[in-house]
Amino acid sequence: MEGCAPAPADHLYLVKKHVASLGLRVAKNGRMIVPVMDASGTVQSLQFIAVDGSKRFLSGGKTAGGYYHIPAKDEVTSSILVKSSSKNKGLQDFLGPLS
Repeated sequence: MEGCAPAPADHLYLVKKHVASLGLRVAKNGRMIVPVMDASGTVQSLQFIAVDGSKRFLSGGKTAGGYYHIPAKDEVTSSILVKSSSKNKGLQDFLGPLS
């Protein structure tokens, strides 16, 4: 991830979701790279998101219980990416109710 360029604020996926690009990177193929963090803040896998919104996880990477906090552009609300709603339960247990 270190060798990849920072994600630009005008990346179409970020614009569509109304979120900032803090800490995200872009691969040479244009896919945004989102680290999947564990509860201690260690990167446990990577998620790759294309401009069209299609998503793929790093083959063999751990995604269970993973998250990445992306601040909203207005800095009042925020978004959290989770693999699926079933994984959301563990995240809610860790962070408290998500609204």
